[in-house]
Amino acid sequence: MRNFNIFISTELGGLSDQFDNTDTSFRNMCEDALPADKDITPDDITMESLQGKLPYNEQGNKALQLLMVLKSRYVKLMEL
Repeated sequence: MRNFNIFISTELGGLSDQFDNTDTSFRNMCEDALPADKDITPDDITMESLQGKLPYNEQGNKALQLLMVLKSRYVKLMEL
């Protein structure tokens, strides 16, 4: 099984610009919403857990969408 931490980090680097091409703060916001004290699993990325960690504004909503898309992509890749 591919490492989910590496997948998220790599994909955030490439996709965060497509979701919000302002600066690195968007990518940092996405990374900060994820657990830092352990390896990340797809189960860690839920609407409920992320909504509590992301700002309630347009950027926070974009970050939430991006992280949910990445989770979905990873799960689909693991099914192949």
